[in-house]
Amino acid sequence: MEQRENNPSFKEQLQRDWQALAVIAAIISVFIWMNTGSLITETERSGTGTHWGKHLIGEASSGMVSIILSVFAVRAFQLYPFNRDQFLRSASIYLGMAITFSFLHVSMMVGLRKIFWLILFESNYQFFGDVMRDSFYEFRKDAVTFSMFYLVYSFFRQSAEKKEAPSITLKCGSTTVHLKPQEFLFAKSAGNYAELETSHSQQLVRATLKELEEELQKAGCDAVRIHRSYIVNRQAISETSPIAGGDIALKLKSGHQLRASRRYKSALSATA
Repeated sequence: MEQRENNPSFKEQLQRDWQALAVIAAIISVFIWMNTGSLITETERSGTGTHWGKHLIGEASSGMVSIILSVFAVRAFQLYPFNRDQFLRSASIYLGMAITFSFLHVSMMVGLRKIFWLILFESNYQFFGDVMRDSFYEFRKDAVTFSMFYLVYSFFRQSAEKKEAPSITLKCGSTTVHLKPQEFLFAKSAGNYAELETSHSQQLVRATLKELEEELQKAGCDAVRIHRSYIVNRQAISETSPIAGGDIALKLKSGHQLRASRRYKSALSATA
């Protein structure tokens, strides 16, 4: 089976989104400082006698785990961009991400607290009282944190996209279509027209596949012919596998599935 993930490496992704990760870390650090200070002040006022170190470790353990997990959350956003045209599918994926984030955050946070409580305070840290109630309470907080990750990531990704290659201008009658090269997924020939599939919409434009392919390549899009009736953005491909007759089945990150003719197999050599 021929298969290759067409996404940036983990290191490349960190370099691309370091600003978003830095802002996320800064926001969480501010909340650690603010929450710790507030808890210590409230403890002093109430006279409960809780050691200030417990507040500091409690907030720091939560914050540090969140910062670590934000790296993987941003990576997941990059691998599975939210697709408005497939809202239910994307919403389900992101809900799963949020639940996974919450589970890992609570598990790692509680583990760290148990270790520090045992070493520094010679006591056993207890986290859950009512498991169902407390789990839902923690998920609500984690869902807000996870949403913050996505908002910060989206802001910086959109800012980066604005600095990338300008849109390609295409016509369909009196309608003008502005196509961003990085949003192009694939196109199907329809005579002197081409049916475009982008990351957020479908368009019909007056251009042959050859003309469209040339325009996309000039704009920096890795568009290649895979069939006499199709061109595809190689960066949108997630899997390739051989099928009967020598053709190749393609699966795109968007979930679309295409068939590449063996005649154009060499065009996919970079993804095989």
